Amino acid sequence: MIGTKKYLMGKNNYFSDFTHPNQIYWLGFICFSSFIYKEKLKIYFKDKKHLEKLSDELGVDFSMRKEGSWHCLVIQNTKILKDIEKHQNETFSENLVRHYWRGVLDAKGLVGPSFIKFKNDYETCEKFMNFCKIFVKSKAKVHKIGKDYVFSIKGKNAKKIINLLYVESNAHFDKFKNKATENWDFI
Repeated sequence: MIGTKKYLMGKNNYFSDFTHPNQIYWLGFICFSSFIYKEKLKIYFKDKKHLEKLSDELGVDFSMRKEGSWHCLVIQNTKILKDIEKHQNETFSENLVRHYWRGVLDAKGLVGPSFIKFKNDYETCEKFMNFCKIFVKSKAKVHKIGKDYVFSIKGKNAKKIINLLYVESNAHFDKFKNKATENWDFI
């Protein structure tokens, strides 16, 4: 069973228009932690609580299963799928794009108190690098490591980006926010 009656009455229009930063965050997270298979959106993540947050945000009860060390949340809602596909390459304004990148980083990155590491295809790593360079002066570049491309940033520049992404955020992966903010006073 994919959902319950509550699922059918959930927020079908959640990704139709972006009126709240959380919507942009979850779009970024979903775009980089899921795939569509037979008109079902399968979202994989190791932290079950984070997927439960997404389910709560959408106002639905989804069944979740464990596949190896991963939890899988399946969304079978044509409206939500079409809206995600429509907006997955959207360009957001400078004051909102940070929410998208926080979602992407939570799905595919690694965050610590003074570092960020992001691994993906070259184009996506370059886009994240360019986002970071709007806010910090850095010589960091995208590097190829094996088959993957990686962008990493460290030290004060990473702390500035972490501050921008995580402080005062409502939607975030708790483990990353806690790691990123431990032993570091943002004020």
